[in-house]
Amino acid sequence: YDPQAAQKLAALWPPDDHLTYAESSYEAARGAHALLILTDWDEFRSVDLGRLRPVMRAPLVIDGRNLFEPAKMRAHGFEYYSLGRGDAAAAPMTAAVSVPAGDGRDSAAFSTP
Repeated sequence: YDPQAAQKLAALWPPDDHLTYAESSYEAARGAHALLILTDWDEFRSVDLGRLRPVMRAPLVIDGRNLFEPAKMRAHGFEYYSLGRGDAAAAPMTAAVSVPAGDGRDSAAFSTP
C-alpha cells in the first residue's frame, strides 16, 4: 500500500484476481503476517497502533524508515525491528514463526534468540 503511488500503479497494472489495491493502511495490514514500512508518508507516521495491531495476523513490523520508537511499538504488542538503529532498538526474536505457503503447506521461518 502506498497512498502516493496507488493511482499510477493501478493505471499501469489494473486490479484483477491476482492483484488488489488497498484503500487504507489498515486494509493493507488486515490478516498480514508482517508489515514492512518502506516509505515515510505522514499517513504511516500517524497510524493508530491500537487499531493496527488487532487487524494483523502476526504483530511483526520491520521499519525501514525508523518511524516509531521501539519501546512504544513493544508496548502495543508488536515485535518491532527498526533498520539502522543498532541492537538497542531491536528485541531479539525468541520463537520460530510458521507462515502458510501459497500452496497450503507451512513454511517455517526460524530466528535466533
